[in-house]
Amino acid sequence: MKEKKEITKIENSEKALSKVNQTLKLAEVLYKSGIFPTVRSPAQAVAIISMGNAIGLHPVQALQTMSVINNRICVEAKVYLALAIKHGVRYKIIKSDDTVCEIVYSREGFEDVRVVWTIERARREIKNIERRDSWREMQATMLFWRNISEGVRKIAPDAILGVYTKEEMLDTVNVIDTEVIEPRAYSKTESRYNEKEINGKETAEEQEKTENHKPVEIHQKQGDMITPAQIINIHELLRQIKIKDEAKREMLKNYYGVSSTKELTREQANDFILKLAKHIELIKASNPSEKEQDMQEKIKEE
Repeated sequence: MKEKKEITKIENSEKALSKVNQTLKLAEVLYKSGIFPTVRSPAQAVAIISMGNAIGLHPVQALQTMSVINNRICVEAKVYLALAIKHGVRYKIIKSDDTVCEIVYSREGFEDVRVVWTIERARREIKNIERRDSWREMQATMLFWRNISEGVRKIAPDAILGVYTKEEMLDTVNVIDTEVIEPRAYSKTESRYNEKEINGKETAEEQEKTENHKPVEIHQKQGDMITPAQIINIHELLRQIKIKDEAKREMLKNYYGVSSTKELTREQANDFILKLAKHIELIKASNPSEKEQDMQEKIKEE
């Protein structure tokens, strides 16, 4: 009997180890794919995939909708809502506009929950709200998602297991005026496109080619416009590289002929996210850690 129990324990341990190894391999492959710009390392990908698994998300869904902000894994509020609905939550919007969002949540076996988020409440509870792009550009949307975040946590805590939303966590990030990071110098063998990508400026040759090709104003369909999740991702990346609003507007104008992120299409937003992610990688490459520097010195000595 004891031998059977020991064999079972060993088999369970081997299965657990095999699952961990599979997760590690999957995380590395997905990280190297480059399609998840907010994921900074394979190790972080493993953490996000594991947390996503705990709340019922596929690895790709987890990496697409979850991020690490202030050392906490968080998820987009729309995922909160989807998980809540899966757990039998129903909601009724009483009012939703730029000044107030009132929603009543119901679930079998639970008392109804009424949540009200007003712009006055947001101004009281969120520091420097007037300087946060997401609130300036999408006030009604942000009120709605903050309401969803609170309502779901109250009526379906078993659905989200203590995970906070990106919208909540980004509102806790300090907004600080900082200087724009100067781009590193490029060697002659590196692409001129990268220089344009970082500086937001065209070379003289490119200016001559594009002089008569100014952006044409196009009326986009609502479904083609940037999503709230994309706006949040862009703001998070801009925060990481400490780019001021003025510099951001200049980049948007140079790249896409617009002055605000809310004017971007979904395709343009994805392109901008990739550009910002590449900028971060270039900064990391030009500022190696002390360990990397020591290794480089050892190689030189040898």
